[in-house]
Amino acid sequence: MSPEPLDAVMTMTAASVMAPISEEVIFRGGLMGGIRNATRRIPVVGQFWIPAVVSSAVFVAMHDLSDPVLFSTRSGFWAPSAGWAMRPNVC
Repeated sequence: MSPEPLDAVMTMTAASVMAPISEEVIFRGGLMGGIRNATRRIPVVGQFWIPAVVSSAVFVAMHDLSDPVLFSTRSGFWAPSAGWAMRPNVC
């Protein structure tokens, strides 16, 4: 039994819409809200900057750690072929 083309289109559309929405709910609502509650007593930076930076770093790590080469190049490091020693990318 082969899937109907409409079923495939609807599944792809639902996945492409629900993935970003669920990520926003998890990272902005849950993680950023929890960090904001924990840092709310820190003047100026505790309400926005600390939660924004920490949740952004977690978001990037969750997406880029699946590929160490991609993560290292985006982080400004390179991994030589002799080993995975991280060294600053200096031009």
